[in-house]
Order: sequence, then C-alpha cells, then structure tokens
Amino acid sequence: MGMIEAGIMNNEGRELFVLRDPPARASWNMALDESLLEDPTSCWLRFYAWEPHAISLGYFQKIGDFALEAERFDLVRRPTGGGAILHAHELTFSLALPEALLPSSVRSSYSLINGALMEALRDLGVGLREPTDCDSTAGTWCFAHPVGLDLVQKDGRKVVGCAQRRRQGRVLHHGSLVLERHPHTDFTGSLADCGLQKPYALVDGLRDRLGEVLNLDLREVDTVPPPILVRARELEQQRYASADWTNRR
Repeated sequence: MGMIEAGIMNNEGRELFVLRDPPARASWNMALDESLLEDPTSCWLRFYAWEPHAISLGYFQKIGDFALEAERFDLVRRPTGGGAILHAHELTFSLALPEALLPSSVRSSYSLINGALMEALRDLGVGLREPTDCDSTAGTWCFAHPVGLDLVQKDGRKVVGCAQRRRQGRVLHHGSLVLERHPHTDFTGSLADCGLQKPYALVDGLRDRLGEVLNLDLREVDTVPPPILVRARELEQQRYASADWTNRR
C-alpha cells in the first residue's frame, strides 16, 4: 500500500475551501494562516507568495541566529515549528482543518501530504527521489538538512519544506516549494532544476491531489468570511507585526 492510499480518511461530504491569494507581507501571511487555524470547523487550503521577500523563523528558533539576515530581509516568526525558510522564488501553501480529518500521528499526516505533493509534481514531469526515513537532525535552515520524509531532488537537495502545528483539535500545515534557488540559500534544491516547466500549473495540481488524498470536495473561493479577516488583522497587529513576538526567543 502506497503513501497516499494508506492515509485516506472517511471525509465524504466535507468541503475543502481553496483560496488563491496574491503576494502579501510576511506579517499578514502568518496572521491569516493562524486565523484559519482558529476557524472551528472549516477546511482551508491557501496558496500564496511573499512580497517583499522574507524569512520565516520556526516557532522555537532564536532570533540571534539571524542578525545578518535581519539587515536584508523582513523576518517573521511562524506559528509552526521547524527551521527558517527564505520565501523568495517559491510557492507557499497552508492547510488548516480539523485534526480528526488527518491520520492521528504527525508522522502519518506528513506522509499523506508529502505523498500528494510528490504525485502532483510527477504529473508535471518533475522527477524527485523517493522519500527516505532518515534520522538527520534539523538545522537552522529548513532546506539545509533533509529529514524524515522530505522530498528531495536526485542529488539529495531538499525542494519541499513542511511544518505543522496542532492546537485545540485543529491542524495548521505549512508547505514551501522552491521554484528557483535564491543566492542567499544556495544549499536548497529547485523545482526548476528538477524539470518543472509549467509552474503556473502547480497550484491546480496540488489542489487536486490534496483534495483527493484528504477525500474532501474542492470549492474555490475568492476570500475568507469577514470574522476570519477581522481576527487576522488583530493577530497581525498584536503578534506578527510586533517586534516583541519576532524577538521573543
């Protein structure tokens, strides 16, 4: 039984709301994702980019490790864990849904979602190495040290980074797909190096594959309900645009 088939849940009749957002500032991107995490019942799949380019730190990382980067890039602290990511020429997605709709273990949920990503990329002619269950320890940068079931290119460099937060019966899963390598993080892989010729088709492919493995009906939406937007504005002002939050560790 493959990675995808092993994780399909009985979620018939539930909708996955798909939101395609324009590029936005780092503080807004994280605030909206946390607001979607707090939505008590709905399932959300959000695609977005970052403008200007920014670095997101994992929830537990130390700000002092990024003094040089702070001089060049906006920094924001994610609600999810893991290592730092430079968001430049890449596609980010967030998945927010009830915890009961995913496999019970974090590891199994990673396997399910990354399996869907691999299939979507294969559909577009991207050749990746099969994930391996390695025992590496994550480093300062998310993409510098592949761990667990990470997706990597043929030479072992990581092309997809993921992080997750579970809270009060909900899950927020972040995914970052590097389209082109940035000089500041030249250790990353790149989907362009792996044969991706139609990056504009990536969103549709990921949407379809994630909807399939989660067994959710897809519903495209233009925006989120007003209460979610109001809460996101509060979170941005009180947390993600605040130096106290970013510098808390």
